[in-house]
Amino acid sequence: MMCVPKKLGGLGFKKLHEFNLAMVAKHEPWLSDDDKPFIETPPAQVLENAKMSSLRKSPNGE
Repeated sequence: MMCVPKKLGGLGFKKLHEFNLAMVAKHEPWLSDDDKPFIETPPAQVLENAKMSSLRKSPNGE
């Protein structure tokens, strides 16, 4: 349903993998804050072979 076009009832994501990496990168500073002991670093499977430092910010600044 994530990659199904909106007009067919889906969410319309065209590049789901890139979207997922962008969401992880957006929250990385919050996830890596040592002052939040209740936060666990995402498992390696979430990031696959990507490194947090290699992820780029989106062109629109979000």
